[in-house]
Amino acid sequence: HGVAAALALAREVGSPEFRLGYNSLGAFATINHLHFQGYFSPHILPCQRAASGPLRALGGSAPSQQLASLLSGRWPALQISQLVDYPVRGWVLQAKIEAGGAHQQLAQAIMHLCGQLQSQDQPFNVLMADAGSRVFVWPQSYAAYQAAGTVPNDVLDTGVNPAVFEISGHLLLKRSEDMAAAGDAWAARLLGAVSVSADRFAELTCECLA
Repeated sequence: HGVAAALALAREVGSPEFRLGYNSLGAFATINHLHFQGYFSPHILPCQRAASGPLRALGGSAPSQQLASLLSGRWPALQISQLVDYPVRGWVLQAKIEAGGAHQQLAQAIMHLCGQLQSQDQPFNVLMADAGSRVFVWPQSYAAYQAAGTVPNDVLDTGVNPAVFEISGHLLLKRSEDMAAAGDAWAARLLGAVSVSADRFAELTCECLA
């Protein structure tokens, strides 16, 4: 019900400048209960500009036709894809507004996906954009990488906590040297330290969407 209510709020606001974000435990949630963060910005977020493409099967470069057929049968009013050439691997769920039941199916698909991620103890972030018609879901492993000591020191030194809006491309920088160095390549490297691996993402695609 929480996801459906959040999507309904986004539709009711009806502005492309309004977004809602969610952080799970392990993905920079600040408190252990269901809550969303909303804000207005006139700027299009980088994730909204990013290309998306067909879902890929584990270990393969070709689109997974079997998975695509399964999803189109389960949620025919949705288009489900994955981000292409974006620093953090993630899924894009788009409601076909002209199709009947699109909003209900979008809520069901998000709840299914997030429930599967949670059951695997996989931290994740969710962004609701485009007046609630397009939703981005990112599995992330930054906390695990920190615990393993594999995050580069210069990334740690920025003090950036990669929660949903940072992963979306709205970076809040705390140091003047980071402001001076910030650019597309710099931001991509910082956010790349958050993403799950390509194999892990393909594995999650099969396990959490199928």
